[in-house]
Amino acid sequence: MQAMKAQQWDSMAYLMHPYALHQLRALLGPLFEAPSMDGPRQELLGVRTLAAAQALSDTAVFVALISRLMGSQAQFTEFLRDATMQVIGHVPEGRDTVHVVYRMSYEKGEAAVSKMDVVSMQRMGNTWRALLSGDLRMLGAMLRRQAGT
Repeated sequence: MQAMKAQQWDSMAYLMHPYALHQLRALLGPLFEAPSMDGPRQELLGVRTLAAAQALSDTAVFVALISRLMGSQAQFTEFLRDATMQVIGHVPEGRDTVHVVYRMSYEKGEAAVSKMDVVSMQRMGNTWRALLSGDLRMLGAMLRRQAGT
């Protein structure tokens, strides 16, 4: 959460489970495969050619996507920068998965927003790494539909 708040996308990628990074790449397959996706490929990954997109590592795909999406949302990045985050608790699911519940709060002038969210984590050795959020899975499904795949 601190990496997200500080907009340190490389650090966020490091904290992701490698399977989640690979899953994101698979979901974004239309950006790598369809010639009709040249515009979205440039917009979302910052690369023009299909070969350049295919050459990106799973981590580089995540960093490019998140940094470009967040960079295009000035109000959201301001919200992240000024928000407070509080872990409420966690819910274990089996031995190797845990769902961490947290609250993001933002107050500025008359604007006051509080949002509860969940980040799922999976054990990786003796540490925990984040799994892919539903928002990113939904983005991948929308891109597949747009590309007709």
